Amino acid sequence: MKMIWTKSALPFSKLVRYGLGTDCSHFAIVFDTPAGGLMFESNLLGTHPKFYKSALAHMEVVHQIDLPLHIVDEDEVWDEVVARLDGREYDWGAFFYFCWRGALKKFFARPLPKKNAWAKDGTDLCVEVFSAVKKYTALKDVAIELSMTGPHELYLLLTEAKP
Repeated sequence: MKMIWTKSALPFSKLVRYGLGTDCSHFAIVFDTPAGGLMFESNLLGTHPKFYKSALAHMEVVHQIDLPLHIVDEDEVWDEVVARLDGREYDWGAFFYFCWRGALKKFFARPLPKKNAWAKDGTDLCVEVFSAVKKYTALKDVAIELSMTGPHELYLLLTEAKP
């Protein structure tokens, strides 16, 4: 199993990377399989699985962290993804609030708030999929507001917090 951070040529990906000044715009979890893997993500169409091998045709993996989980733990992550996250809507309100606050940060040096004022329960941004694997990472005991965390910031938090 692995966590990936990606970018693409799509306008939203370019906008996110420009606005945040980062090299990636998206986060996903990949369950490895011999046939190419199953990626779980939250994108503009909602939270859902996608075949990883075919998704690679439209995106570039910028960062990757392997999670060498025991099969029992990986099954637990899978169960949480399917039971709690699959089929949820994309959090458009949180996305627009994040963009608005990101623009204030980029152009007026205003800090990002700790909480996303427009986040809606039962919906997700791409980084919120991380909640399914958080307890298996160095951030398991760290309080983090995922709705105000950009994909690249999540990557930095994980790589800087190595035990």
